Amino acid sequence: MIEMWKTLPEDFVLHIFGSGTMEEHIKKEIKNNKNISFFGFRPQKEVFEDYRNAVAVIIPSECYETFGMGIPECFSMKLPVICTDIGNPGEMVKESKGGLVYPIGNISKFQVVVKEMIEMRQVYSENAYQYYLNNLTDEKNYKELVEIYDKSRNIK
Repeated sequence: MIEMWKTLPEDFVLHIFGSGTMEEHIKKEIKNNKNISFFGFRPQKEVFEDYRNAVAVIIPSECYETFGMGIPECFSMKLPVICTDIGNPGEMVKESKGGLVYPIGNISKFQVVVKEMIEMRQVYSENAYQYYLNNLTDEKNYKELVEIYDKSRNIK
């Protein structure tokens, strides 16, 4: 992700949040980059405050993931997502049209996707929020969960 970001214009700013085994490596890699900042672990409230000024959130996962909360949280804030095309996150972003996907490690496609997001942010933002309202709210999930339980009771 960092190497791909370095290929973008210097006025494109990246904020990295989180902690883990790669922390020291990340700090070293971004040391001389004025447009990449590493914040480490921060409370959710602080991260969400940063989201208010973001064009999009990038989820650069290289592992097959199931359903995390990152995308629904972003979509609920009208914040589009850029992610890799692997697993459920990529599928959700494609289905919702609430963001864009790129193949893992494909620098040229990543550059295209970031630039398109900047140009079309409003469209992706609205799509993300509509998808959230239609599919991801507490009420929608509660209703779906009750239907699953009801069906399982009738299987006997």
